[in-house]
Amino acid sequence: MLELMAYGSAKKRLLYLLYKLSLKFGAPQSAVEGQDTQWVCLEVKLTHQELASIRKTVTELLSDFAAEGIVNKEGLRKSLWVHTERLKEALDL
Repeated sequence: MLELMAYGSAKKRLLYLLYKLSLKFGAPQSAVEGQDTQWVCLEVKLTHQELASIRKTVTELLSDFAAEGIVNKEGLRKSLWVHTERLKEALDL
């Protein structure tokens, strides 16, 4: 973990942070027939300022992750949804 945080790319560091948050604060989506159940809702309110210590523009990375189907954000001050399997694949776990 320390090696990743010290030497990993900004993308890998943010992916790892989202992964750890999903393990600690993730609430699974209710199973609805035909829906993907790998999405979890992060039950914490995160701001860009709180994530900004990662240095690279968080907005850009979150947009990239949304395009890749890893995260879904409904709007400002709304919950961030994380697709755990896609997140693990992106982290190569």
